Amino acid sequence: MFWHGSWTAALSREQEGWLDVTKWRLLRAFDLNGSDVVEITEGVLAAVAHTVELTAVRDQNHFWWTLALEATGAPDSLDENLRRLSDYYFGQANPPVLLDERHTYSYPAWLNTIT
Repeated sequence: MFWHGSWTAALSREQEGWLDVTKWRLLRAFDLNGSDVVEITEGVLAAVAHTVELTAVRDQNHFWWTLALEATGAPDSLDENLRRLSDYYFGQANPPVLLDERHTYSYPAWLNTIT
């Protein structure tokens, strides 16, 4: 397992309604061209279309995780590529944190929990 990680400095806004946060982003890249899903541990991530992004977001009082899966390709292969990436990631890749349905929200629903 090879995570590419980076921290983003606290984002600060003086205006009311903005939330100051620190963000930590981890990326894993995958090759879906063959019959097997193969994790890419070397090379330039920008050239890879299939990624899993796990992000930690922290403010002064709370800590959240976000998860994004990105698969691209020909229009007729998008659903299949995303399914293969999802099946691999959740079935074999051992996510570093427990992601349960009870704490899973759409983006608007999550925003509603912090406002």
